Amino acid sequence: MKKFTVSLEPSVVKWVIDSSGMDLDMVAQKTGVDRSVVDGWVGTGVMEYSKMGRLADCVKRPEAILFLKSAPDDDELVDYRTAQGAGPVLSPEDRIAVRKARYAQSMAREMMEDRGDSTRPRIRGGVTADDSAEEIGEGERGRLHPEGAAGSRGGPRSLYRSLRDAIESLNILVFQRPMDIRGVRGLTLTGRTPYAILVNSKDPDTSKAFTILHEYGHVLLRSGGICSEQPIARDSRPAGQRTESWCNRFAASFLMPRSEFMAERRRYEKSRRDPGKVVKELAEKFKTSRYAAAVRAASLPGSRFRDDYEDMIRMAANRYKPAARNDAKGGPSFVDVRVAQLGRKFVRLVLSSYDMGLINARNAIDCLDMDARHFDGLRTRVRMDE
Repeated sequence: MKKFTVSLEPSVVKWVIDSSGMDLDMVAQKTGVDRSVVDGWVGTGVMEYSKMGRLADCVKRPEAILFLKSAPDDDELVDYRTAQGAGPVLSPEDRIAVRKARYAQSMAREMMEDRGDSTRPRIRGGVTADDSAEEIGEGERGRLHPEGAAGSRGGPRSLYRSLRDAIESLNILVFQRPMDIRGVRGLTLTGRTPYAILVNSKDPDTSKAFTILHEYGHVLLRSGGICSEQPIARDSRPAGQRTESWCNRFAASFLMPRSEFMAERRRYEKSRRDPGKVVKELAEKFKTSRYAAAVRAASLPGSRFRDDYEDMIRMAANRYKPAARNDAKGGPSFVDVRVAQLGRKFVRLVLSSYDMGLINARNAIDCLDMDARHFDGLRTRVRMDE
């Protein structure tokens, strides 16, 4: 029996595979074909029709996308905050999370435009990496006034939730998805409006609070580049590293205001002989990670333990451990997880667009990435929050 083949655009096939985060050997293994066959797909675009479904399942895309006439120009420069020592290469898990965030961002734009709402963020303009990250950070802290900050009740979780609500109130989407903990901690999509921030849900709340502020710094700068956790307080070159350093210093100054932090550091250093205990106290006071507290303590002048803090920073590199999973029964419901992933701003936008008749139930369920059986429960859940 003659095999039925289709002729696809080679650049589209290559884009579909590249955007999945898998290399050609991995695609060959998962689709059950020889590597030479995958090379042929990428080189000529000719493919057995029966293999299209395997490739689509492998890269988690609909078959129809392979029939595009040209590869979409959606590889915009994305700002990544990576784990200590990690490179900028995205895993397949990360690629899926980014795709879902981009899709939700594009759906939000369409709904906002249909409603006549602005998609632009309500943020201060004209901020550049030449401005003082300390001054901008403390200024934004006063503007957003997050609950659960240093000295107030509530722990890191309440601080992170308050920061997320405050940033979403500025017409910025904040998504949360599980990503490869060895790589990306967070990223920002600033190629189109509304701007969107994606936070790694596998991180502990102390790290998520720093990440969301780091990415908010990129929103203020409207910048691009690769972002790593190091250095929080040092200005490095070239320009991309300088931008990353600015965003880290912005987040540090927001969470750990200079004068307040120095006063607390001085107090703890007088009463504690162990610099490790000083860092622990500072991290708990300002509801941040010990790593961030150590870097902030070492970077500000007047410390008697500066060398010790520097040693702690070097020892911490590449030793990051994610928060332990809680697999016990009685955890959050599916609806609660979906709201946490998509953010209350996006969920409310979808539901209000549905109530206004701008989208139908099928469109709403597709935007919310859920089964129809959960739709009514989600509507009830969101109304309870209002």
